[in-house]
Amino acid sequence: MSNFRVIRNRKSHRRKTALRRFVTVSIILGIFVFLGTTMYRNRLVDLNEAEEQLAHYEALLLDARLRQGYYLNEIVRLGDEDYVLMLARQHMMALPDETIFMIEDLGRNPISVDETIDED
Repeated sequence: MSNFRVIRNRKSHRRKTALRRFVTVSIILGIFVFLGTTMYRNRLVDLNEAEEQLAHYEALLLDARLRQGYYLNEIVRLGDEDYVLMLARQHMMALPDETIFMIEDLGRNPISVDETIDED
């Protein structure tokens, strides 16, 4: 019988050892899974921030290219003498023999002939 108890104790000991190993491995795997998912989420957040920055800088680049196109077009237009004269007149400049008259628009619509007849 004592032999039976020793064998039974060995089986019990093996089961306890196996259970301890299983719990230990499960805890270690759980830690690795937790750390892995945490690191993955952090990387996703960083990736989203980088994509937002990229979109922002692409918008700035597009704006700069549009402005560059406008200014290049303006440079070409400034080579035209008629365009330069038009700009000069808008800024109240005149050629030596010209006189500039400024007419103010008071914001009122002129009364038509038909409206004056209807009022009488």
